[in-house]
Amino acid sequence: MKNYSSSLLVLFISLSTSMFAQTFSFDPGGTYITENDTTEYGQVTSGFGIITNLTESSITVQLDGINNFPDDWFTQTCFDFDGDGILELCYPPDGPGGWQFSAEITGGGSIGFAIHFLPFDLSQGVGTVTLTVFDVDNPDYTVIVDYNLSIGMEPTTFSFDYGETSAEVELNTYTRFEGVITNITNSPITIAAVRNTNEIPGDWASMLCFGNLCYPPYVDSVTTDIAGIDYSLSIQPIFNQSCTGCHGSAGGLSLTSYNNVMNGGNSGPVVIPGNHLSSLLWQKINSGAMPPGNNPDLTESQISLIADWIDEGALNEEKTADFSLDVLVQDMEGIGNIQIALFDVEYPNEAVVVDYTVATISSEITLIIPYMSDWNMVGLPLSIEDGNVSTIFPDAIDGTLYSFGVSYILEDNLENGKGYWLRFDDSGSSDITGGEITSLTMDLNEGWNLISGISSTIELENILDPWEIIIDGTLFGYNGSYLYSENLVPGEGYWLRTNDEGDITLSSSQQSARAVSSVDRLDRSNRLEFANGTHANTLYFGENIPDETRLSYSLPPVFPYMAFDARFTDNMRNTEDGGKIQVINTNPSLNIHYSIMINAGEQKEWILATGVGEEYVLTGAGEITLPGGSQEMTLGKRTILPDNYTLHQNYPNPFNPVTTLRYSLPFYDHVTLTIYDLNGREINQIVNTNQSAGFQSVVWNATDYFGRSVGAGVYLYQIQAGDFKDTRKMVLLK
Repeated sequence: MKNYSSSLLVLFISLSTSMFAQTFSFDPGGTYITENDTTEYGQVTSGFGIITNLTESSITVQLDGINNFPDDWFTQTCFDFDGDGILELCYPPDGPGGWQFSAEITGGGSIGFAIHFLPFDLSQGVGTVTLTVFDVDNPDYTVIVDYNLSIGMEPTTFSFDYGETSAEVELNTYTRFEGVITNITNSPITIAAVRNTNEIPGDWASMLCFGNLCYPPYVDSVTTDIAGIDYSLSIQPIFNQSCTGCHGSAGGLSLTSYNNVMNGGNSGPVVIPGNHLSSLLWQKINSGAMPPGNNPDLTESQISLIADWIDEGALNEEKTADFSLDVLVQDMEGIGNIQIALFDVEYPNEAVVVDYTVATISSEITLIIPYMSDWNMVGLPLSIEDGNVSTIFPDAIDGTLYSFGVSYILEDNLENGKGYWLRFDDSGSSDITGGEITSLTMDLNEGWNLISGISSTIELENILDPWEIIIDGTLFGYNGSYLYSENLVPGEGYWLRTNDEGDITLSSSQQSARAVSSVDRLDRSNRLEFANGTHANTLYFGENIPDETRLSYSLPPVFPYMAFDARFTDNMRNTEDGGKIQVINTNPSLNIHYSIMINAGEQKEWILATGVGEEYVLTGAGEITLPGGSQEMTLGKRTILPDNYTLHQNYPNPFNPVTTLRYSLPFYDHVTLTIYDLNGREINQIVNTNQSAGFQSVVWNATDYFGRSVGAGVYLYQIQAGDFKDTRKMVLLK
C-alpha cells in the first residue's frame, strides 16, 4: 500500500452563553492540506484564510495558535493585508507550543492569512495547529480552527485500491472511477469520502457513490460502514473440535460449514444475520448450554464478539466496500479535476487523498487570426501545448506582449481566456492549430479585465454570468481605437468591466444566458464625433445618466501607444454638463462633427474650447476642423449676452395684480426702473442697483412706495442704464 500525505481541517465555533456582537466573519480556506511535492523540505501551506470586518469601524483581531507536532516541525504565519492574494508579511517560524499575532482590519475590509507547516526533515508524523481568532474588543465571539497535517502515515484501519485516476472521454458521456476499500481491522469501521475539490466545467456533474448508492452532485461528504469481524480467524476458533459432531437437540451446534450455520442444522435458524437475540447460536452460548459437556462456558468477551459478528451480518457481509466517483460530461469541453479524501471517521488525520482527472477528447482545428500593423489586442482561441508568443504569432515584434492586472505586465506566453496587447511591423495573419475550445470558465477581477474568447464567436448576451458581475455596455475591442462590441471573435482581445470579482463562462452551446439592458440613453444625447480619417470615437453630453447605470458608459484604460482615442478625462464617454476632453491622435488633422438635440439651458449655449484658446459655439449640427496631434479640450455651457440695451413689453398685459418687466443689458451697468402714472407722478422705483450683463427681469405687484395698492389704469415704466433710456405703457385692471 502507498504512503499518502494529507490533512483535515476541522472547524467549530466557541460562543459564550451571554449576548455578543459578531464583528467579523472567518473563512478558514480549504478543508484539506496536501503536501507540496516541489519543495524539497516540505513546506505545506494551509488553505488561504480570510477574516472580514463586518463593522464600519476598524477592529483588531488576535490569532492565538498552539502547535502540537514533532520537535523538528515548525509553522510560519503569513498575512495578505491588501487583498491581492499575495502574502506580504511572514513572521519567523514557531516550533511546538504557543504563539500569538494580531492584525488591524479597516471598516468593511478584510485580510488574508495562511499557516505554513514546515516539517523540515519530512519525517513521518501528525501535526496539529489549533488556531483561535477573536476581536480583542469583543472577545465573546471566538472562532477555533484545527489545522492537521499527516506525512507518510498509512491508514491503520483500511486500505484503498483506487484503480484508474484519469480518463479521456467524449462529450455527453458518463465515466466511473472505481475503487475498493478493505477493512484491515477486526472491528467494524465507518469510512468517510469527502470531495475536497470539484474543478469541472460548468455543465458537468460529479457524484460520490458507495456500492450501488450514488448521492446527488451537491453532496460533498458521505459515509459507509464496513464490517470487521472475520469468521475464520475470530469466530470458528472459539469452538473447538469437541463440538463438531454435536446436534441442536442435544444442546450443541455444528459450525463445520457455512450452510449449516446459516440454515440452522437440526434445530432451525441457528444464525439470523443482523439479529443475535433471535439466533439460536447466541441463545445457547449465552445460557451456558453451548459448549456441552465438560467444556467450559464461553467468556463474556467471546459471547459479545459473537453477538457483534451476527449483528454486522455474519458470513453474508464482506469486509470491503466499493467506492466510485461518477463524472457526467455534457456539452462543454475541458478538463475536470476532482480531489477525494477517504478516512476512518475515528482517525481523520490518516486519510487517503486521490486526485481524479477527466479530459474531453477534442479534435484539432486551424484558425486564421488576422492582425493589423502596429498594436493589436489578441487572444489564444485554441488549446495548444506551446503557448509561447513566438510560436503563435511568429511575426510579432519581440518583447511587446502585455497582459493587464493592476497595471500592464510584460509576458512571454499566452493563456486561454486572457487578452493581450501585441505589436506587429506589418498587417497579416497567423494560422493557429490546436484543440477546439467550446467552453471556458474564467475568473475576473473587479473593474476592467483584458480577456479573449473561445474557438467560436460568442455573443455578449450568451455569456453565462451566474453572479451578475458584468456591467452592460463595457465590452470593447480595438482597431486602432476602442470600439464597442456585442460579441467576442476568436483570436481577438477585449476589455470587459465587472462590478465585483467572480467567474463567467463562455460556451458555444449556451444561449441567452443573461439579460442585456435595452435602454440606451445616449440615443437622446448631444454628440461629438472625433475622426482623423482612419479612426473615429463619439462622445455624448447633455443627458442625465442615473448613478446605477453610470459605469455602463465608462471607457477602458488608455494604452500609451494607441493610434487614436477621445474621452472625457474621467474615463467616461458621456457627461451631463461638460468637462475636459483628452484626444490621442497620430494623424495630421482632426475633424469634429457635432449634433445638438438638448439645449444648454435658458439663455445659455454649448461651447467647445481648444487648448490654444479657440472657442466654438455648438448649435444645431456642424463640423470643426483642427490640426492633428494629441490635445486637450473643454466642453461647457456659457450664458448668452444680448447685443443691445432693450426694454421689453411687460407680461402679462393687461394684468391683475402682478406683472413681469423684462430688459436686456449688453454690459455691466447701473440700472433704475421707475413706475409713473399718466400725469408723470412717480409711483414706485423697483430697481436701483448695479447689474451684470444679461437678460434681467423684475416683478411689480401694483403697489406704491408705501406698499399701498394703486388703482386701475394706464401706467408707464421707464428704464435708465448708462446713456440708455426707454419708456413703455402697461394696463392694470381691477
